[in-house]
Amino acid sequence: MSRKQFFFGRFFALVLAGCLAPAVQANNVQAVLEGSLLLVTGDNANNSVLLSRTATGDVIVSGRNGTTVNGLARARFPRLQLNAADIRMEGGNDVVTLSGIQTGNDLYVNLGAGADRLNTSSPVTVGANLTIEAAEGADNIQLGSVTVVEDTYVDGGLDSLNANISGLVSGKSLTVVSDAARDVIAVSDSTLAEVLSIESKAGNNSISVSRVVSFAAVISSDLGSDSVAVQDLITSEDFGIFTGAGNDTVTLDNIESGKSITVSVDSGVDSVVGANVSAAEDAVFEGGAGIDTLTDLGIFGGTKKDIKEFEVLLP
Repeated sequence: MSRKQFFFGRFFALVLAGCLAPAVQANNVQAVLEGSLLLVTGDNANNSVLLSRTATGDVIVSGRNGTTVNGLARARFPRLQLNAADIRMEGGNDVVTLSGIQTGNDLYVNLGAGADRLNTSSPVTVGANLTIEAAEGADNIQLGSVTVVEDTYVDGGLDSLNANISGLVSGKSLTVVSDAARDVIAVSDSTLAEVLSIESKAGNNSISVSRVVSFAAVISSDLGSDSVAVQDLITSEDFGIFTGAGNDTVTLDNIESGKSITVSVDSGVDSVVGANVSAAEDAVFEGGAGIDTLTDLGIFGGTKKDIKEFEVLLP
């Protein structure tokens, strides 16, 4: 064989090998350790992963619904004393499930763009801060039985947010922020050492709080016809509800504040109902512009009760 024939033959063999080589795998999540920090990174496909912890302390990142992890069905990290976790799902309609995960410090989840879902299937413990961020797309965040030593922060990003947080024990505050779309936010059966803060922007939003004990609480909504329902809330300090322009409905049932309560509804035809609402100091209810209705089924202020700018007072 001549040298020319040899080189042509090798060239065609390389071309053929390149054509037959597998393409870069899509729907694959990378899971790696940097010391005791777990890094989980998705791609732009629709990834679905389960992060779990076994009884022996192994941390497992499993792929679901066709998703692979490091090109395999799962990645196992034996007897891992997990210091922190950083999860970034990138684009696609992703699903992240946390089951029994325990971190010594922060747990950070960025769901990325897409219609994403984050949920817990068994108790999760975070040794410092829990941060969940979304981006463009309708996102669904379901947290149950989570213990956080410091702050809990949920940012729904752009588009709509459906957030249901139940059984949270937070050593500091819970903050839920959403953007200008219709959002549904519910917080229940939770204890917060500091502040419960819920802020929804424009959109016809629905906010509910039930069976919560916190140091203080504030709920604010912007433009839109919003519904705010609070039941069985106890705060050591101030509690406030502030709604923006729109025809808003606020319902309070069995509320106790160790300091003051302020309910302020902006312009629009608003309805406020208060039953067994008690403030150790001031109870202030402001109707704002428009034909507003206050139904007083037991509103009490230890220092004063101030009702103003309501055109209709019931019963």
